[in-house]
Order: sequence, then structure tokens, then C-alpha cells
Amino acid sequence: MVALARLLRFIADRIIFHAPLIEYWQAIDHDSPEFLTVLWRFVRVFEKPVEQAVANGTCRSDLLPSDVLLLASMLSGALYARVPERRRELADRAWVFVVEMAHLRDAPPSPL
Repeated sequence: MVALARLLRFIADRIIFHAPLIEYWQAIDHDSPEFLTVLWRFVRVFEKPVEQAVANGTCRSDLLPSDVLLLASMLSGALYARVPERRRELADRAWVFVVEMAHLRDAPPSPL
């Protein structure tokens, strides 16, 4: 698995442990400089992995680093479940969709 798939899988594996953050994420001012800085940093982490995956043909040819925000949002949907087991199920299901949507050819189709 190359860097892009590893980073996205890292998010999928850990998102289920951060359910209390969902309320903070929803309440924060999305136009605040702090929030925009965090988003910019998040996207920057994915710049090289996306560039490499596109160049290697292991993802959609039109994938952009900013698209990772959409993929991460899909994975974070698992946070709405109240119990950890259900959050895991939703995160695993979201992973399958992320792999398909981004055409991640170097990622396992099912959870690790």
C-alpha cells in the first residue's frame, strides 16, 4: 500500500476513537483563521501522496489533494454512531466506499 492509501486507512482506523470531537467540529466557526489553517495543513499532508498516486496510476487520474477532505468526511460519518462497535462497522463500510470512489488500486477493498 502506498502513502495515499496508508494515510486514508490511518484516518479510517482511528476516527472511531474521536466521537466527542464531532460536536466541536460542528460548532467551530468554519470561516475562522484557525479552522482554515487546520484544513490547509490537512490538505498539505496529502499533496505528495496524491501527486504520487496520480502519477503511478493507483488512484483516480483527476484526484486532487483537496478531494481528501471529501473522503475524510465520508470516513467521519462513523462518528455519529453511539457505540464503538457500530462506529467500527460504519468506518469499515465507509472505507470500502472511499476505496471505490478514489479508485485506490493499491488499497485492500476491505478493512485491514
